[in-house]
Amino acid sequence: MLFTLVALTGCNKSTDLYDEGVIIQANAKKYFKYIDPQQDWNSTVSGTITVTADADLPDIVKVQILTASPFFNDDAQVLSEAKVQKGGTVKINYDAPNNYSQLVAACVSSKNIYYIQVFNVGQSAVSFGKKAKARATRAVDESELPNAADIKLEYKNSKLSFNAERAKASPLIIKDDKGVEHTYTEWENTAWVNERLWSPTNANLGTWTIASGATFRSVDPLTEEEEANIRAICDTYLVKTGTGTDATNGKRNNWKRILDGKYFSVNNNYVVSDGTPITLTPVQLNSTEVKSNYVYYYYFDPAWVEGMTEEEEIDFIESLPKYMAVDGGQAREAANKQGKGGPDYFKANEYLLPYYGDDAPGQQGTTAVSCIIPKGYKIGFFNRKRLGSNYLSYKNGCSYGDGRLNYGTNHLAGHYLTSMDTSLGGQTVEGMDFTSPRIAYFSANNTTYMCFEDGCDCNFCDMIIEVSQGIERIDEPEDPSGAVYTMCFEDRPMTADYDMNDVVLKASIVDATHVKISLVACGANDMLYIHGVEGSKINSQTEVHALFGLTSPDQFINTSSKFELLAPVEDIVEKDASESLTDVLSRIWVENKNSGGKITLPQKPGDVPNAVIVPIDFPYPKEQTSIISAYGKFNNWAINSNMDTDWYLFPTNGLVFK
Repeated sequence: MLFTLVALTGCNKSTDLYDEGVIIQANAKKYFKYIDPQQDWNSTVSGTITVTADADLPDIVKVQILTASPFFNDDAQVLSEAKVQKGGTVKINYDAPNNYSQLVAACVSSKNIYYIQVFNVGQSAVSFGKKAKARATRAVDESELPNAADIKLEYKNSKLSFNAERAKASPLIIKDDKGVEHTYTEWENTAWVNERLWSPTNANLGTWTIASGATFRSVDPLTEEEEANIRAICDTYLVKTGTGTDATNGKRNNWKRILDGKYFSVNNNYVVSDGTPITLTPVQLNSTEVKSNYVYYYYFDPAWVEGMTEEEEIDFIESLPKYMAVDGGQAREAANKQGKGGPDYFKANEYLLPYYGDDAPGQQGTTAVSCIIPKGYKIGFFNRKRLGSNYLSYKNGCSYGDGRLNYGTNHLAGHYLTSMDTSLGGQTVEGMDFTSPRIAYFSANNTTYMCFEDGCDCNFCDMIIEVSQGIERIDEPEDPSGAVYTMCFEDRPMTADYDMNDVVLKASIVDATHVKISLVACGANDMLYIHGVEGSKINSQTEVHALFGLTSPDQFINTSSKFELLAPVEDIVEKDASESLTDVLSRIWVENKNSGGKITLPQKPGDVPNAVIVPIDFPYPKEQTSIISAYGKFNNWAINSNMDTDWYLFPTNGLVFK
């Protein structure tokens, strides 16, 4: 979130003492211990960056500067934007807090599809083509594929899944983590009895290797720019830890975000082959049990299930052969060689998904038919967590992207059941249900990612695997809001109580040349006029109270629940394309008709703050509560301009108006 604070001194045309600042300074000493002579009340830095709109998008209509990644992130805010066509270059001015080290540049298509690039504050230029080039360099060309006939499946290397073993032995008695026995019938009379897992025989295939049942090759590590982008995307979307009702066992509940994803709602968490090689590249392995995780895949032609009832379709999918894709332990070892641990982002191995034909392998085994799964086939994934081979272990289970296939596993008390909703006997408020997926997909930067939930919470970031190529992309449009700046005025500097709510304005970017200005509060009973906003509603001709529809100025508005609570007065005004919100707000001043006071911009550092501009949706102090009381760190910052510059993030509970 952004922050700027601008001190404004008062000047009165008719009062000499007011002009000299004697009364103002004396009154200010009641509140301020000391003001740093160098304090200009400004914690922002202004920058100009040249953006080349060469992102890998079908078209580009604008570029934006944002506070954070916009992907599934309600906190991302637009600081500035400019119109530009694909391939064009544009200079953008922006304001950013001086404690921000990085911001995000974004190209935006006509369908609101975003492509981002993280950049350092103060950087002079940014482009997107470098990442696209790195991605193209890694892409698998058909000429690089191994000979499909050398990828062999042998029956002796295959095994029954945990679901199959449980179906054969059902009903089951399984002890939970406390040793309590539970009886399970969820696998009884199901097609799981036929599920078998297959892994190709270890082999050296030139640049490709088959080991631990997975077919893979080494790839170049992430570039610094790529890592910054993935971190910006995933650390925001898939927050790992949390507290209170938004978490289980200390882990963040990301389930609601998962439900909003298009893959889940449109495709039941299946991806679709585009007729080129499908490869997976792990980019984060954060689970403490990742060495016990094994990712498998399966495929089918959608025509095969046409006309089936849902029950018949589930039986059919349960019976399909499943093939090894990624060995979690092997992937972690490859990351370790790069010096990357669990929470780090990396690229080390890329895993190929061969096509073994449409018939299930038999006792004689088979070889791959092709290294490319036919175009239009649906591909599903699941994670087999195997801590030992005992199918009666409450921690062993297969968790699918198709949530319908998780019905049995999600019942296992002591582990998987924990992430279910409390109404179902789980421990998660607003948690999953028995047919919820445990793999979710999301698209960002022209790339699709799988995120896995392998156990007892809903954070869905135990493993993050990039689907590097080979599938039809589902674009997910984003719509980040404009950054909100708040401007607060103290209308009588000579007798100020510094509650900073006598006039409160909020501003946000609409587009490159328009700003929304909202008058949200008035904690004064003087006749006040706003200058510098010449909109159709908010302008210098209409008194502030009258803007709210009140006939008398002796009423307070939206500064305490004891007073009037009214809807904000909103207006759209024009701005120059090169202007930031700070530029727009800095032109605004308040006239007090009763005192003749004119609250304008500061004249010099060290002046008292009779107005503030805070580039967040700022919870301003309640009526007759000074900003020093409402924000305990404000005075520290006043004394030392280099101290507690983020004071606005720490309101005192109960002393601010929300």
